Amino acid sequence: MPYKVALICGAAIVVLMTSLLLMAQQTPTPDTSNLGLVGDRFKPLTWDTMSPPQKTMTMNLLTGPRRGMGGPFNVLLRSPEMGDLAQKLGVDMPITEQVYRVLHERRSLTDAFTALVERAHKDELQGIG
Repeated sequence: MPYKVALICGAAIVVLMTSLLLMAQQTPTPDTSNLGLVGDRFKPLTWDTMSPPQKTMTMNLLTGPRRGMGGPFNVLLRSPEMGDLAQKLGVDMPITEQVYRVLHERRSLTDAFTALVERAHKDELQGIG
């Protein structure tokens, strides 16, 4: 009899631990109420006004390594297929990023220029052709 109780308790613990592990691995749903998009030329989009491809790109950004929409993504959302592909391939846009930071994050021009000049060399043509 104690053997059966131990077996049942062990099985219950395994089921409980597996459930907890699966719940911990699930990514929480990102908050889409305030995406943090800015822009003067292109009015910042809201989740409710986005097309399905724009929502796909947004979710990929929020759940991917960037975990946010800071930077030139308000503009890239106008061509979400291209923006999503650029984000997935890790395409850097250093000049656009620094202009964004100067205009919207009050970064000094000196700091922006220094960041561009001192950034690590990247072979943009690697793997092409």
